Amino acid sequence: MTESRLSVSDVRASTDSTNYPRIPRPASKMSDRGSKLFSWLMTKKTKVGVMPMHNDTKNAAAAPHFGNNQKHFFIPPSSPLPSEPVTSTITIIESEPTIVEEPPKKLEQKPESRVLEYFAKRAGNQPVSAQLTREQISQVVSGVALNSNNQQTLVLKDCRELLNSDVLALAHALASNTHLTELDLSNTRTSTAAAIELAKALEKNCTLRVLNLERNLIGPQGIQALAASLAANKTLKVLQLDGQYLDMDTNTEAVLASAVLKNSSLTAITVSLRDASARKQMFYAIQSNRSQVAPP
Repeated sequence: MTESRLSVSDVRASTDSTNYPRIPRPASKMSDRGSKLFSWLMTKKTKVGVMPMHNDTKNAAAAPHFGNNQKHFFIPPSSPLPSEPVTSTITIIESEPTIVEEPPKKLEQKPESRVLEYFAKRAGNQPVSAQLTREQISQVVSGVALNSNNQQTLVLKDCRELLNSDVLALAHALASNTHLTELDLSNTRTSTAAAIELAKALEKNCTLRVLNLERNLIGPQGIQALAASLAANKTLKVLQLDGQYLDMDTNTEAVLASAVLKNSSLTAITVSLRDASARKQMFYAIQSNRSQVAPP
């Protein structure tokens, strides 16, 4: 059995004619897919070229027959057949990498509880009192208990070593102290029980002018105890209660506003009230007490 072969020149000669004559089909066996492809090409009247796939590009153009080493490609009728393989040149420009220095990541310190996290967020610049040791705190509490005239202002703000038992001892000593005029216990984790003892001391104390209990753990019962002490205390001028970890209910707000209204010495108070009537009542009470104070 003889095998018919089709050269590239035969393909070009047949495709250059106006009527696009049918290309003779090789006598070799072709698959169904190949026969369908040739039929589709003839209906579309598309020029067919053969590009050899040999490794040697010089001898590839002389390959006269179809085979496994050739590949069909399709070119529109208006485009000329490629005579030589098209090559492209890519130029890669290498540049030095830019190194961006990232700031060192801070190690996250996980608080032991939500309470510690709350106080850590609210703590500002640490005063000297925050660095007091246990021995120094004991000396301070003893000075208040001994009623030392050299200690008129006691600031223990943000003191981390101050325990709840120390605040209770301060409350007992404050009841009989006659020299201390200002006490700052803000952000010291003062509890409701300690606030109740401080309220009892305010009923007997007659020299304290400023009491700062902001940012602590005083609950509604402690706030109500402090409000009740305002009925007996006639010397306290400033009471700071804002920023408690435990929110007050509307009943506690009403009790505090009523106590401030009955007090005649309090000229400043810091507290967050949600009830509009309680805020209005407390505002008029403070304004009334301020108007009664004689100008210097």
